[in-house]
Amino acid sequence: MINRHIGYYLGSKLAAAVLSLATMALFVRLGGTETFGAYLVMFAWTYVVYGLSVQWMRFAFFARYREETSSDFVVTYLKSLAAAYAILIAGLAIAAAAGLLPTNFAIGLGVLFIGIVTYDALYEIARTRLRAGAVAIGVLLRAALMLLFGVIALTTLKTPLALALAVGLGHLGAACFLLVAASDKTNGTYSKEAMGDLWNYGRPLIPAYALDAVGMQLDRLLLAHYRTHVELGTYGAAADFIRQVMIVIAEAIAGAYFAIARNDIVAGRQDQASHTLGQAFLAYTALTAFAATFVLRFDRWIFDTLYGSEIGAAVEPIIGVIVINNAALIFRAYFFGQIIFLTPSSSLLFYSNLASVTTSTLLGFLLVPTYGMYGAATAMMMGHIAGSTVYIWVWRGHFVMKLPYMHAATIVFAALAAYVLSGPLANAYPTSLWAAIVNLSIFGILALLVARAFDILSFNSLTAAALARFKST
Repeated sequence: MINRHIGYYLGSKLAAAVLSLATMALFVRLGGTETFGAYLVMFAWTYVVYGLSVQWMRFAFFARYREETSSDFVVTYLKSLAAAYAILIAGLAIAAAAGLLPTNFAIGLGVLFIGIVTYDALYEIARTRLRAGAVAIGVLLRAALMLLFGVIALTTLKTPLALALAVGLGHLGAACFLLVAASDKTNGTYSKEAMGDLWNYGRPLIPAYALDAVGMQLDRLLLAHYRTHVELGTYGAAADFIRQVMIVIAEAIAGAYFAIARNDIVAGRQDQASHTLGQAFLAYTALTAFAATFVLRFDRWIFDTLYGSEIGAAVEPIIGVIVINNAALIFRAYFFGQIIFLTPSSSLLFYSNLASVTTSTLLGFLLVPTYGMYGAATAMMMGHIAGSTVYIWVWRGHFVMKLPYMHAATIVFAALAAYVLSGPLANAYPTSLWAAIVNLSIFGILALLVARAFDILSFNSLTAAALARFKST
């Protein structure tokens, strides 16, 4: 089962990553950094509202879903979200009518919220039910629709609101497919028992995700407040590229491993669950180590190609701290933050997020006014490290921390070796195509050797299956 899940999740996420990178590049080039920056403010506030309201319900559903009450759980979840949408729309309409929010901002936030939350909910339903094929199609469909709608919006209207509407509708389009895939579970009724189960587990998640929502968007909000939309757009273009690459694969790892680990724990198979977590840990280590060193080696080539030399030159001095920030984010949110739902209590998430947000907020207010993008990235990086430290300390000695650390260290060493070995050619021939090809080969060979040695994302099984299919044709 796990090999099939990895094939679906990783394949769809990698394809979606390519589309997402093209999407971001086109958004910045078609709209400009100012329009893109203004859209990022709207997007950031959407996630703040999401975290303050219903995000907890998504992860409570993942933790508490049981097949014997599945239809009532699904219907209860979706009807609760529908009620939340009605409250949000009414609140935004009142705020816009009273002059508390610009009308365009309220409309954009509302469409983004409904689109993102609906997609996330139906994605979670499919993931929890181990419907890997449906998840894969939904992921690809969302990426394709965001690209299509976004390009149409920016070539016709070229406004932040148009881009926000395009992104929101792209999420809704993919959500419609996932809703059809979940149609066999929509014949239940709203259940007070199901809602009570969600509430009892998810109650500690509410303040945790409220904190996380502010903390995750703090760098953008502070840059928008203290600096300009142009600087925010420049920072967002670089930071979102790295985050997108890492998160897309991180979500594939989470989708492939954690639902299966959860099923093992529910069935009392702790040893199997521990092995699955160890494999996920190695996959996250390989992702962050090779992605970080790759971006550090090829940063100017990447950003000059995607966004133009002006943005490439502007972000070059801060690329190191942005890379480390996103690597720390991956472990805090996608490794430790997923393990929390395999444990009986979710309250630790609050303390981790509190440490993260407190650290990033204090450093953000101190650093962003003076140091701008560098200060924002540094504040976020230290916040993610602080949040991860809470998990490591509390879970010391717990079976979830019995991980293959020596194997992970070997993977990091291999990634650093790729960076070092590619240095001489990169420094001597910075604009040479053949030098870039050689250096790309160095990274590719070492990454494949690591995947082979540690069976990262079931590399050996998937490769053998692909070869067998190729030989049979």
